Amino acid sequence: MRNTLTNILFSVLPVGVALAFLASGCTTTNENTAGSDEEFDIPPILRVGVLADASRTDPSAKANAELLALLEKSRGIIVDIEKYSCEEILFALRRGDVDLVAAGLTDTEIAAEFLSPCARFFPTGRRVAVNASLSAFITDLHQLDNPKVTVYTVAGSVSANTANSIFKQASIASLKDMHSCLSKVRSGTGSVLLVGPTEGWNLFKRQDSAKNITGLNLVLGPLSKEHLAWAVRKSDQRLATAMDAFVAELRKKGKLDKIIAGSGVDTINK
Repeated sequence: MRNTLTNILFSVLPVGVALAFLASGCTTTNENTAGSDEEFDIPPILRVGVLADASRTDPSAKANAELLALLEKSRGIIVDIEKYSCEEILFALRRGDVDLVAAGLTDTEIAAEFLSPCARFFPTGRRVAVNASLSAFITDLHQLDNPKVTVYTVAGSVSANTANSIFKQASIASLKDMHSCLSKVRSGTGSVLLVGPTEGWNLFKRQDSAKNITGLNLVLGPLSKEHLAWAVRKSDQRLATAMDAFVAELRKKGKLDKIIAGSGVDTINK
């Protein structure tokens, strides 16, 4: 947990001097000192949950870090980062341990968890992974949507819902976890797997991906229109609006495109 500027001042200056300094309004470098209504809906200390192993599990980690740094500077607030595992991060938001989650989630995944997406900063979508023996022959989605193909998804996931809306002829099987789906697809020549943006990055971009996905290729996509986004509780709609305004401001100034281009996040969509 970081120290606030106020704590630092009182630790190094006499009380009277510190109070005078704070009263002078010199405690922030907010470049938007006039302030908009949305700015005042952001708490002075914003607690943000990120993934503990973000460099490996979150393809948007660099973009998120730069966006949060700009948020802190432009709004004159403190962004207090807390790290969580994939399993814990959304529970932390629901419990109120953090105000916002900045991880590799899409707006549809966030909404499926009964949370509110905000700050939608990168367009993306779901992809299809197929058995490597088929990938050279697959050039069109319609080739997969036939009764001889089985589409595997993780039960209860956004990909499972997406599969049901996209594939009308193919059989759809929902299994308990990604490992079970991968095993089925790698062993069955008529099998395909629908994956989300972060799942796709984890499977095909990680350094250890070769040993994990032998016999599988990522093709066709994106099949859905989604955005990487931040998450807040549904009760925090004013905070969501403030985050949306922040991203809209960056997009208008051309800063958002520069952050995305420099972060490598666009590799999800290739």
